[in-house]
Amino acid sequence: AQFTANTMATVAEAIGLALPYSCGAPAPYEMRDRFNYASGEKVMELIAKNIRPRDIVTLKSLENAATVVSATGGSTNAALHLPAIAHEAGIKFDLFDVAAIFEKTPYIADLKPGGKYVAKDMFEAGGIPLLMKTLLDHGYLHGDCMTVTGRTLAENMQHVAWNDSQDVVRPANRPITKTGGVVGLKGNLAPEGAIVKVAGMSELKFSGPA
Repeated sequence: AQFTANTMATVAEAIGLALPYSCGAPAPYEMRDRFNYASGEKVMELIAKNIRPRDIVTLKSLENAATVVSATGGSTNAALHLPAIAHEAGIKFDLFDVAAIFEKTPYIADLKPGGKYVAKDMFEAGGIPLLMKTLLDHGYLHGDCMTVTGRTLAENMQHVAWNDSQDVVRPANRPITKTGGVVGLKGNLAPEGAIVKVAGMSELKFSGPA
């Protein structure tokens, strides 16, 4: 399910700071031990190549992360955490930048709380790379972003094959809804902006006393 913890795990992979598939593996799976070991090896390689976190965390990679959050109907907390990450990296990327990406991103992962499936189901269907592959193929991600593999996002996706035998993740051109599962709002009730999760909601309009 895309609550805060899984959402931010998804962000780690989408932004390029975690190895592909590593953030979706359920806690009891032994493969997590292999990911831990591989991550340590990769850190040493990145140091040798002088690739630093700020080479990976860029405006484009933050936009990729926001896109993946929206496509999965992720936690509204991501709209606060992503600008905070950007601030630490000296990058201008605020709530309204996140909201603009949410507005143009298709909602394609049928995950709880708005959908049917949980994070384990998405991992077994093909993981975060499966979702990122279809987003990349349809022009929603920046493929030239550097990642901790030492390769670009597009290079990481080259060997990811679409899985037709699952319905957890839809192709980006056949989404659950055409806009993201999380939206940004601004108005007299929230002049500095607000974020609302709409994944799974059937009624998006309400009138009545505030």
